[in-house]
Formats: sequence, structure tokens, C-alpha cells
Amino acid sequence: MPIAFTNAMGTGLSLLMIDKLGRRYMMLRFLPFVALGMFMIATGMYIEYYTDVTPATIGQFVAFSGVLFFVLMFSSGNATPAWAINAEIFPIHLIGTASALATASGGLADFIVTSFFLIMLETDAGKVYSFCILGCNCLLAWLFIYFLVPETANKSIQENIK
Repeated sequence: MPIAFTNAMGTGLSLLMIDKLGRRYMMLRFLPFVALGMFMIATGMYIEYYTDVTPATIGQFVAFSGVLFFVLMFSSGNATPAWAINAEIFPIHLIGTASALATASGGLADFIVTSFFLIMLETDAGKVYSFCILGCNCLLAWLFIYFLVPETANKSIQENIK
């Protein structure tokens, strides 16, 4: 329940900010915090499996706090803007096909990441490293957005496809 509530709260926040701040702006500002959430989860897993900290629930608390922080930051600054940009960067005559291909590519990427993620979680080291890798991927996504993704807010589709 707390994760679903956090996701709904972040999505509502995103809807309030997306046109005022801009899609690219939001993603660039929130992605470092999304990465921080991943590193918090990795830290919690490390505490849980590799330290003698008592009580052991400290690691669980840090990991769960990281999950909530990740969900809040991702739903606030990355989920909604990514879908908005997807709908705004394609020419009108290609938008249906291009959006379908983008969605299918996302689904395929989700399948691949989920498959490897489940395998990695089978070991204690994998429980730590998998979240570190995901956090680093967030930082790489930041670079991708910074250098390659245009701001589409408050522009017509004709302006965006230039």
C-alpha cells in the first residue's frame, strides 16, 4: 500500500509540474534522485547481508526507504514526462507507428532487465550490485537526456520535429 500511495502521489505531483517546468527539465532534475534511491536500496541490502549491524531491520528500513524514495522521484519526474515527450517528438503521419514501436521497445527492454534482475537477486552480492547497476544506468540516462533529448513543453509538434 505505501508504494502504490507514493506512486500516486508522485504522479499527481508530476501532472501539476509538467507544463510549468518542462519535460526535459523535470527528467534532468529528478534522475539524480532516482539514482540516489537505487543506491539507498543497494546500501540497505549491503547492511542487511554484509554487516553485523543490530538490529538487522536497519538494512531493511534503509532499503524500503530507498524503494519509496525511488518510486516518488521516478513517478514525479520521469514516468509522465517520458510518455509526454514520446507523444510530442514524432511527425503527425508517423506518430501512431512510432509510438507503438517506442512502447514495444520499452516492453522488450523491461523484459530483458527483469529477466537479468531476477537472476542477479539470487545471490547476496547480486542484491547489492543489481541496484548499483540500475543507479549507474540512471546516471547514464541523465547524460542521454542532457545531450540528446529536446525540450518539448510549450511547443507545437511542428517545432519539436525540426
